[in-house]
Amino acid sequence: MHSSQWKLQFNQHGAVTQLIQPTDPQQMNWVIDPDYLEQVGYSDADKLFGEFDVTINGHQYRSVNFKPQIEIQSEQTIITFRLAEVTIRLTYKICDDKVLWYITMNNETSQPLVINDFGVWCSLAYVMFRDKNVGRNMHQSAAVFPSISPSFTKLAAVRRDNSGHNLGLFQTGGVVQSVGTACEWTNLFFENVSPSLDGMLFHKLVLAGGYKDEQIPKNDWIYPHTNIELSDELEWSFVLTPFNDQANFAAVAAQLNHPIIDFPPMTTQGEKSVVTIAVPGDDSIKQILLRSQYHNQPVSVDITTALGNEELEIKPTKLGEHELLVRLQSGKEDRVVFNVMAPVRRLIQQRVQWLSEHSFEGPSGNDPYAFGPVSNQGESLGKLSLILMSNLLSPTENSKRQIREVEQSAVHYVRNKWFINGDFKRPMPLYGDFYRVMDFEYIGHVYYRLSKFSDDTLQLNSATEYLHWAAAVFNLRVNPSLHK
Repeated sequence: MHSSQWKLQFNQHGAVTQLIQPTDPQQMNWVIDPDYLEQVGYSDADKLFGEFDVTINGHQYRSVNFKPQIEIQSEQTIITFRLAEVTIRLTYKICDDKVLWYITMNNETSQPLVINDFGVWCSLAYVMFRDKNVGRNMHQSAAVFPSISPSFTKLAAVRRDNSGHNLGLFQTGGVVQSVGTACEWTNLFFENVSPSLDGMLFHKLVLAGGYKDEQIPKNDWIYPHTNIELSDELEWSFVLTPFNDQANFAAVAAQLNHPIIDFPPMTTQGEKSVVTIAVPGDDSIKQILLRSQYHNQPVSVDITTALGNEELEIKPTKLGEHELLVRLQSGKEDRVVFNVMAPVRRLIQQRVQWLSEHSFEGPSGNDPYAFGPVSNQGESLGKLSLILMSNLLSPTENSKRQIREVEQSAVHYVRNKWFINGDFKRPMPLYGDFYRVMDFEYIGHVYYRLSKFSDDTLQLNSATEYLHWAAAVFNLRVNPSLHK
């Protein structure tokens, strides 16, 4: 199935194995390729784009176990699964620069059916290839960002080369309960290759259910995972189409009649935030609910009357996740989810105090003077930098003790772990027969921050001495002649 804009290929189960734009210089396949799965030994052919799982009145079916009827025309393909109780059709149509995707389910019995679970994989190419060719991971791979909404779910697949040639999946019909993910990965860290962690994420549109009864999350109050009833026919529809950047993604969504909700992803408790809501087309807002959870009970407040000129001012008083649910006159619903947090200064100081009381091992710990949990990777030293930065920006009555704990760790633990006999010119091969030069960035940062404190605060060395240490570590990081 192809046109001047798109080329699609399907396997015998009706899954999409190629989704390519002929005009793309890189010829990127926007879906996960089963040939690559086989090459690297991943058993996930049941998660290709268009595969599905469905449970009907307790009877489970998986599309990978069927060979459907496949009707391929020049710019349309219809894939039909005839199960005992229902017929499921997946239809793909090319329309200019768009691929229209319809999922229909027809009841073939004389009685209403209960759909306990229905999930359809939409596995775009969220892949880190097991390949030393960096260009392949730049030009043939994307990061996928889902936005989950009952009527306006969308996925943004952003190509890693930042070329602006990206792909969006936009819901245009039906109800989506959630979006699930599955992950395959292999840790190649000790093979000294890039990427050291290869693998992929598979995304799944959850149209009903989503969990077995014993697996339902206890605190998932935002996204439903309920049965749906099938009397006659149900249909879901989506559009796959390119976009350039974040602003263009929103513009494309608006062209497809998605509301555009602009909101702060993090809101401070008790402070005002402004949300803007624009509804394209002929639809309009019927109701706006601000939902949260308090003592494991849902709390819902109708704030519709607070909307004026597409702007909504909110001032949440409870901490944690909040849902802004927008109901339209058409019956469709949109949502955004944001976090309400305590003031950042308070959060950081609480975290620093916890690290000092629970993470610092002192001289008698299993790893003396370390801040646990320990790791060979320099990223683990972020705890030390956090404590120092917090006390530089907002000193407290505990500052001197906390700074001196970090100083002890930097002198007695860090220096002797990452450097042979504490010699900044002799890195310790912590990873078998090699070391990571990037670790020295984290170490140098700790010493540099220590140099910012007064000699009265420091206990083991002067601020000037720590500045010299930071310079020595930085030199090791950037000077190739210091490495074999």
